[in-house]
Amino acid sequence: MQIQQVNSQYIDDANTIINDGYFLNNLKATYRYFTKKSGTFSLFAGVNNVTNTHHSPMVNVNAIAIGNAEPRYYYPGMPRQAFMGLSWDF
Repeated sequence: MQIQQVNSQYIDDANTIINDGYFLNNLKATYRYFTKKSGTFSLFAGVNNVTNTHHSPMVNVNAIAIGNAEPRYYYPGMPRQAFMGLSWDF
């Protein structure tokens, strides 16, 4: 299990715009099977962002507007995603 907490932070020099804090947790389970001749087989599965938290892990401090667009301070984080796999170490 991996847990990450990020507190809120100001993202401009005037301290008027705040990026909200967030809390993420990831889970991963692994089953390993050892053999004398073939090495180790591992089967794993997991979920990242278990609670499907909306967050901005990457911010652009003092963002500049281009053309008529608003400045883009926030870049969204990944939603919940699942994965699985098999590895072989010999």
